[in-house]
Amino acid sequence: MSKAVVPNRVVEWSPTAVRTVSTGGPVQVFPNLEAASRAMGGGPVVLALGRRSVFFRVVPLPTAPKADLRRLLDMQAGTLFPLPAGEAAFDVQPSDEIGPEGRLSLVAAIGSQELKKVYEEAKAAGFQVVRVVPAALGSALVAQGAGLEAAIVVEATPEGMALDAVVGGHLRASRVVPDEAPLEEEVRRTASMAGLVDPVVLVASGMPGADGVGGGFRHAKETPLGALVGPAAARIQMDLEPRDVVLDRENSERGRRRRLAFLLAVSALALFTLVAMDRSDAQATVDRERGRINSAVNRLKGVQKAVESDVLRTVGTQQSLDRAFAPAQSLPDVVTAVSNAVGDGIWLTGLSTERGKPVIIRGTGTSSQAVAKFVDRLTKNPRFRDVKLIFSNNAAIDQVQVIQFSVTAFPVGNLPLVDPSSKRRS
Repeated sequence: MSKAVVPNRVVEWSPTAVRTVSTGGPVQVFPNLEAASRAMGGGPVVLALGRRSVFFRVVPLPTAPKADLRRLLDMQAGTLFPLPAGEAAFDVQPSDEIGPEGRLSLVAAIGSQELKKVYEEAKAAGFQVVRVVPAALGSALVAQGAGLEAAIVVEATPEGMALDAVVGGHLRASRVVPDEAPLEEEVRRTASMAGLVDPVVLVASGMPGADGVGGGFRHAKETPLGALVGPAAARIQMDLEPRDVVLDRENSERGRRRRLAFLLAVSALALFTLVAMDRSDAQATVDRERGRINSAVNRLKGVQKAVESDVLRTVGTQQSLDRAFAPAQSLPDVVTAVSNAVGDGIWLTGLSTERGKPVIIRGTGTSSQAVAKFVDRLTKNPRFRDVKLIFSNNAAIDQVQVIQFSVTAFPVGNLPLVDPSSKRRS
């Protein structure tokens, strides 16, 4: 069925009678589709199905494309509707309500053979069916037009009095009862089915006895059938199609995909052949260029080795110059460090040092304890290592007993100007 343009005319079919409506026009009743076509002149229409011909169920479904939902429902249709397995034509209208089990969705179904028969009768009568929708969906549009998210919409139809429950802006339940049934009582039953408490009741125009209903009832501005030709009808996402039509379209789509896959495979093979030929030519060019580059790299590696050798010699010279002109500890620094370690009862009598050799410190102390403290201070000073007491002798100066001592310590970083390991052995 073509869905490019939605016509502004609706034909409602039911086993009892056929109703028609155009934008801005009244609802007309005809005995059959042929009589309706003669009055309307045939042409494109939206085909609406009477309420007694369609089954409704509200079920939670995952949020997925409609094609995937249709495949899922196709396996469950036998448990949802009293129709033989594989003989249900159905479609789904998702709602905005999402629960723990998925998105609440309205599923409508009709016997596929019955739908096919109605569709063929409409075609034989001169109608071009653009879309097939349940007539009850118009009640949700009536409630939305009245600014209501929940309501019971009542309409007189050739099948009887129709009561449609709208919850959250979507159809939740639909019933048809005899015209003589008590309206208020049937409204309560319908509200109970949909889980509504004290809902607003919208009574469509032309409803017999509508003027005498009790409180809470309001007159609707339009009929559900008339709402299906208004601008709000674009919100309806349902389109019931006979099962064989759906299967033919799916088979056609699969065939189109197979042909496309075959063409893509042939194109890929041709492209692979061209790429392989180009790659072979390009590989030969790359091999020649790689040989030339390898030769140039080898020459550059030789130059690199010569430069690295020169750099090593320069670095060695630089290190020798650094040790000569920028020693880690200058002689004044060493003398200062030794002097700072002198405590009470210690006099230094001599200090000598050479580059790369330990400092020799000579002095006199008043006691062995003073000498030991001096040696301990030098040992704890991070600027010296290998601190050693070479000798400690008793002596007398002007009949005063003293200790004459000699200490060696190596200044950290006091490297020789020329490393002994670099000298050649004779």
